[in-house]
Amino acid sequence: MIFNSAVFALFFPFVFVINWALPTPKLKQYWLLLSSYVFYGWWDWRLLGLIIGVSLVAYGTAIVVDRKHPISKIVLGCAITLVLAVLGVFKYYGFFVESLMVVLVPLGLDSNKLLIDIVLPVGISFYSFQAISYMMDVKRGQIACEKSWVKVCLYIAFFPQLIAGPIVRAKSLIPQMDRKKQLNARSLQLGLRLFLLGMIYKVGIADNLAGFVDPVFDNLARFDQRSVILASVAFHSQIYFDFAGYSTMAVGLALMLGYRIGRNFRYPYLALNPTEFWKRWHMSLSRWFRDYLYIPLGGNRKGQGRWLYNLFLTMALVGLWHGAAWVFVIWGVLHGAALGLHKLFAKLFERKSFTLSLIGFLLTQGLVLGLWTTFRVDDFSQLKLLWEIALGGNAGGSEHLPLYAGLVFLPVLVDHLIGSRRGRFVSWKPSVFTFWLVVGVLVGALLLIYPTSHPAFIYFQF
Repeated sequence: MIFNSAVFALFFPFVFVINWALPTPKLKQYWLLLSSYVFYGWWDWRLLGLIIGVSLVAYGTAIVVDRKHPISKIVLGCAITLVLAVLGVFKYYGFFVESLMVVLVPLGLDSNKLLIDIVLPVGISFYSFQAISYMMDVKRGQIACEKSWVKVCLYIAFFPQLIAGPIVRAKSLIPQMDRKKQLNARSLQLGLRLFLLGMIYKVGIADNLAGFVDPVFDNLARFDQRSVILASVAFHSQIYFDFAGYSTMAVGLALMLGYRIGRNFRYPYLALNPTEFWKRWHMSLSRWFRDYLYIPLGGNRKGQGRWLYNLFLTMALVGLWHGAAWVFVIWGVLHGAALGLHKLFAKLFERKSFTLSLIGFLLTQGLVLGLWTTFRVDDFSQLKLLWEIALGGNAGGSEHLPLYAGLVFLPVLVDHLIGSRRGRFVSWKPSVFTFWLVVGVLVGALLLIYPTSHPAFIYFQF
């Protein structure tokens, strides 16, 4: 079930009405947990056992850790290993076997027998990380151990952010579950506005940009240099509006149900350096890796050599988290190199000037745009072909995108330039008639521009 589907248009109003009709927080928790499992099981009900199992492991482990039993550290280590093993088997098994084949085949050994088809459960990277963060936060004393299995399971399975984030911390979400909530027009309007804004991002912009991206990336050798460059720029916009759209819809849906979850994007294409970019892009993931990997490894506290090692390892794993392929690892390592270079030479640019800011902006966004192409190609050979055509080393084909494709950069430009004024969108207090009139116009406009194809959310594959 996806947010921009007809079945979700029936599902959410039903969940919404029952949620606010139930008289106690406890009943609401049971209802939202059941709704979340229906939402997740809509793809394949057999995968419910996986998310329930991970949730119960996190619940039981936190209880053992909270009691400070002599074996609590061992139990915690085993539980985290188990969750990571589940993630590894379902998401990375094929990747590791295929990588092993590169070594074994030249030696005359056959590893094809090890290959098996494993379905990748949607959202497994997100709910696995939430389970780990809950156990770790209890261990660190950052949140009290939760005695109610319903709350822990709901925290991990809460459907607005279950499939593609944001990655929510237990100390943020669980305390909201016991609060007595009242439906008010302000929260309902704001939640609906955010949901519609996210829908515009996804359906109105990202899905229509796919019309420029997909034909080129699916047949690179047939298109000329200009088209390949424009398609890369279009994907730079598409991945932002697709993922930011989902996250914005998630925040809006949660708000309509009485919950507040943090934003995940803050105009990343305005970043003037790589460090700033990662403070603006997929912020919940950046903070997760910072708090549960980079800092525990020692961060920048153990000398420059160890700091660079921690940085590169963290970013390589950020890349691997995004996808089970070496192109994602390379993407992470190159971002790590950019972060390291920026931090090493940051003192040289402490004096801000327009020229230095412009250079920093162009270098950062050029790096980001260029590296996003690794997310759209299938392998290194396709990536090599793309860059050969883009840089003029390969003439490419004779097909080309229409001239108006040159406008693909405009959506990001308009969105980011007016972004500082978006507070007006949030604080706007229209009359009831005006509000619903605007909603009706936006919904009608979305139906008019809804693409004939319905591309899945890009981050679902991660």
